[in-house]
Amino acid sequence: MEKNIGAVMIDVALSSLRLGAKEVHLFCLESREEMPAFEWEIEEAIREGVNLHCSRGPKRIIGKEGKISSLETILCASVFDAEGRFNPQFKEKTEDDEDNVYVADRYNHNIQKFDSEGNLLTLVRC
Repeated sequence: MEKNIGAVMIDVALSSLRLGAKEVHLFCLESREEMPAFEWEIEEAIREGVNLHCSRGPKRIIGKEGKISSLETILCASVFDAEGRFNPQFKEKTEDDEDNVYVADRYNHNIQKFDSEGNLLTLVRC
């Protein structure tokens, strides 16, 4: 697994905090042990205030009064199939309150920002 890809998601989370975000939640499909980031990067992010949610995937973005009010997530049971292909398998769902939603896509090397209606606002290719 490429650990340098994880650095992108950690950098996005830390940069958001350092630029003034009140809260930053980092959701990743992988378990903590499987995260494509070095342990010291994960620890630094947690120390600086990033809320880490492992084994979670986005289900839907929920809007309230024209703003993002929640991100509904779903538990990711596995990320790859038996042949090692990207094929996430999901389980139960939960909701977490958010103001902004950023998705760092390690497989397409994109960072995406969505509005409360689920519309893509920004796409950055990494």
